[in-house]
Amino acid sequence: MNHPAVSTPKQSDFLAIPESPVVYWLRPKFFELLTGRLLGDVADVCQGLATADDSRFVRFQWETFDTSRWVPFEKGGGYGKWFGHQFWVVNWKYHGILIKLHPGSAIRNEYHYFSSGWTYSYMARGSLGLRRLEIEGFFSHLASAVFSPLLGTAAVLNARFASSVIRSISAKIQLTESYVARVPFPENIPLLLPQIEADCLTLKRHLVATDATERSFSGVIGDLSQLDAVAAVLHTLEGLNEREVFAAYEVAGDDMQAVLDETGIPAGFHPLIAGYDTLPDLPADLDLPPLPPEVRDYLAAHERIVPSAAELQRIKQRLRGLYEAGPGVKESEQATEAAEGGEGDEDVAVSGAHIPIPTETFLEELSVKLELHPIAVYWLLEQLRAEGTRCKPEEQRLLEDRLSVLILRLLGHRWPKQIEAGEPLPAWADEDGIIPLTAGVGQPTLAERLRLRLRAEDGATGAQQAEALLAELTGLSLEEWLRREFFKRHMRQFKYRPIAWHLASDPTTATGGKGRGKGGSGGARSARRTQPAFECLVYYHACSSDLLARIRTQYVEPFLRAERQRLDAARRSNQETEGAQAQARIQELEEFNRRLQSVAEQGFATPELEKSLADEPLDRWSSDGLIALPDHADLLRQEQSWRVDLNDGVRVNIAPIQQAGLLVADVLKAADAKKALADRARWRSDERRWVRQGKLPRCGWMPDDIPESPQWTVLAPQREAEQAKLAEKRRAVVERGGQGVARADATSQEG
Repeated sequence: MNHPAVSTPKQSDFLAIPESPVVYWLRPKFFELLTGRLLGDVADVCQGLATADDSRFVRFQWETFDTSRWVPFEKGGGYGKWFGHQFWVVNWKYHGILIKLHPGSAIRNEYHYFSSGWTYSYMARGSLGLRRLEIEGFFSHLASAVFSPLLGTAAVLNARFASSVIRSISAKIQLTESYVARVPFPENIPLLLPQIEADCLTLKRHLVATDATERSFSGVIGDLSQLDAVAAVLHTLEGLNEREVFAAYEVAGDDMQAVLDETGIPAGFHPLIAGYDTLPDLPADLDLPPLPPEVRDYLAAHERIVPSAAELQRIKQRLRGLYEAGPGVKESEQATEAAEGGEGDEDVAVSGAHIPIPTETFLEELSVKLELHPIAVYWLLEQLRAEGTRCKPEEQRLLEDRLSVLILRLLGHRWPKQIEAGEPLPAWADEDGIIPLTAGVGQPTLAERLRLRLRAEDGATGAQQAEALLAELTGLSLEEWLRREFFKRHMRQFKYRPIAWHLASDPTTATGGKGRGKGGSGGARSARRTQPAFECLVYYHACSSDLLARIRTQYVEPFLRAERQRLDAARRSNQETEGAQAQARIQELEEFNRRLQSVAEQGFATPELEKSLADEPLDRWSSDGLIALPDHADLLRQEQSWRVDLNDGVRVNIAPIQQAGLLVADVLKAADAKKALADRARWRSDERRWVRQGKLPRCGWMPDDIPESPQWTVLAPQREAEQAKLAEKRRAVVERGGQGVARADATSQEG
C-alpha cells in the first residue's frame, strides 16, 4: 500500500490539465477534479483597471467626497473573505477620460464595471478570499473579480480547497486570474452554501463596519464580548462551509488531510469543550435571519472533549496569557511549556513548508493557537473576563478608536454612510475645521471639547472613567495623549493620508525635543520648554485658500498680543526670566506666522512648475476658466500659491505644510513630498492642454458652471457612440448571466 503522502501520477494525468503543469505531488482525486468542470466554465474571472499612475488617479475614500468624480474602487489590501477592504476611490469623471488619456493605462473588461460580483486580492500569501464587489464601483488589476450567476460561488472559493489547488498548479504565489479560473468547480452546489454565504456576508459586514477606515463604517463598538460573539458564529459557519465544500468535491480522508496540511485547519474544525458549546447570542440590531437548522445539527454532532479540572485549568491559563498579550503576538515556547505543564510540542512545522490561511479576527487567532473551536474559546473568554482577565492592547485600541472618531467628528468629518443618509453636521462640530490645542485664544481647546462630548454621551462618571482608562493604558493624560500620540496614531490608522493635521509653532517640542526636518525651531529653546507656544488641529476638508491666513489672524495674533503684554510687564517689573521666556515665545510665534505666510504664497513653488509655465498660453484655461491673466508673472504667482484642490489628495496638499516644518511629525518621506509637488505641476499642465484639445470640458479644479471647451462640444457625438457600444456589450453580458442562472436552476432540479 502506498504511503498517504506519496502520489504516483501518470504522464497522461499532467497532459489532461490545462497548460499541463508538472504537479507530480498531486493526489489522484485532484487530477480527476482538474479535468472536470472549472470555475472558468461557469464564471468570468477577469482583471480590471490599471491606471499606470495610482498617485494621480486613486485616493483613499476619506480624502474626497465628490461622488460625481470619485467612485468606489477595489484594489486588493491583502487577504480577506466575504466583505471589506473598501478603502479606495478612483477618478472616473467623464467615464474615466483622464485615465484613458494617460500613457500605459489599461481599461480591461470595462463592461463589467459597476456590476455586482466578488473580488479578491492578487497578493494574499497564496490564499484566495472573495469579498463582495458592490455595484457602485469596480475593480483593479490588483483585485481581479469573479462574476458568476451561481449563488454560493464565494462559499465554494472561500473554502481551503480552492487555495490549495491554485498553489499546486501555479508557479507563483500571486493569484493570477488565469489560475483562479482553473479551480475545479462542483457540478452541484449544495443547497446550504448560498445561505452560509449570505450569513457570513452579513456577519462580516457587522465586524467591518467598526473600522473607521472602511467605507461602511458606522461606529466604534467598545463591547469586546459582542464582537467576539459575532466572530464565533462567523467562524462556526465557515467551518460548516468547509465541510460542505469538501463533500461537494467528494474529497475526504487523506485527500482532505493533504489540503489541511497545506492550508491549516479551519478554526471551526477544532473540537468543542463540553459545557462550552452553545451558540452565543448575537446583537439585537444585526439583520440576520434565523440560522439554518443544519448549523445546530453540525454543532450537535461536532467532536467534544471533556477535560479534567486540571486540564481545563491549563487551557484557561494558556488562553489567559494569549488574550492578555493581544492580537498578533507570537506565543513563546517557554510560555507554552509553562502553561501546559510539560515539554514543548515536538511536532513543529518547518518554517515556510506550508502557508496557513491567515486568521481574520482575534478570536479566530486564539482558536487556531489553542486548537479549540471558536465557540469554546468565546465561552472560556467570557469566564475569564468575569474573573477580571483583560486584554489591554484591545482595550487601548478600542478606546483610542473612539476618541479618534470623536475628534474627527468635532472637526466636521462625516463618513460615507452618514453622507448617504443625509445626516447633517452636529451642532457641536467646529464650523471652520480648526481646533486649538493651546488655551488662550478665546475658544475651547480640543481637550475641553472632547471632555464635553464624553460627558454628553457617557455622563460625568463615564467621562472620568474613560480618562482614567486612557491614563492607565497609555500613561498619559488626555491633554498629553492629544499632543503627543493622536496625530502619529491617526497617520498610521489612515495609511499616511491623514485628514486631521496637527500643526505646531515649534514641532521639536511637540515631539519630545527631537529634530524633524526643514523649518523647525532651534534646539536650545526646545530644551527649555516642553511644548510649543501654539498648536492646533486642522481638518483637511476645510483647507480653503484662506485657511492659513485664518490661523494667523484668528489664533496666532491673539497669542502674540498677549505675549507682548507679558514682555512689557516683565520689563517694567525687572523679571528677567519671565521676560526672556515671553521674548522666546514671541520669536517662535512670529517665525510660525512667517512660515504660514510663505506656504500661502509659495507652497507649490518648484523648478518643475516654473519650467512647465514658461511656454503656457495665457488663455482662460491658465486662469479661472473665464478671463485670461495679463502676463506670466501673474500666472506663476497664481500657481505657486497654496490653493488647495481636494481632488489632488492629502499627499499633494500636505507636502508644502510638511516641507515648511509646520507638522509635529512627517507624513511623507522627504523624496515623496518633493515628488508630490512636481506631480501637481505636471497634472495641471496636462489638464490645461487636454482642455484646449477638446479631450476635457474644463480643468478638474474648476467649478462645473465654467463654460466648457468648444472642442469638447464638437466631439460629443463620438463619446456618445462609444458609450452606446459599451452599454450594448454590458447588456449582452447581463443576458448571458441570466441564461447561466436558468441553466444552474435546471441542473439543481435534475439533481
